[in-house]
Amino acid sequence: MEEVGGRVAECVTLETEEHLVIKQSMPKLHGRMGVTDLRVEGELLWSVGRDGFIRSYNLGGQETVTMLQALHVGYDWVASIRMVWEELVCLVWHGARLLVRGGGGL
Repeated sequence: MEEVGGRVAECVTLETEEHLVIKQSMPKLHGRMGVTDLRVEGELLWSVGRDGFIRSYNLGGQETVTMLQALHVGYDWVASIRMVWEELVCLVWHGARLLVRGGGGL
């Protein structure tokens, strides 16, 4: 299964076989400003966007993707998300400054 961000602030889940088949679309996932990064770690899909939220979803072999949690990190928008040494690390914009936040300091 593949996940991609769309131009209309959506996340689309695709099934990859010989060709792509749209399985689920989540319009306006991060408001009208859009999704900035998608990451798959095991059975979790992580989504971040310009609304300042990190969202996690369960991919666990189901037909649909289900949201587990949404966390507002307290910054203007989240540019990227990574797992570093088994900890969640985010690249965030706060005003004109680009910051790296991770672990318990989100």
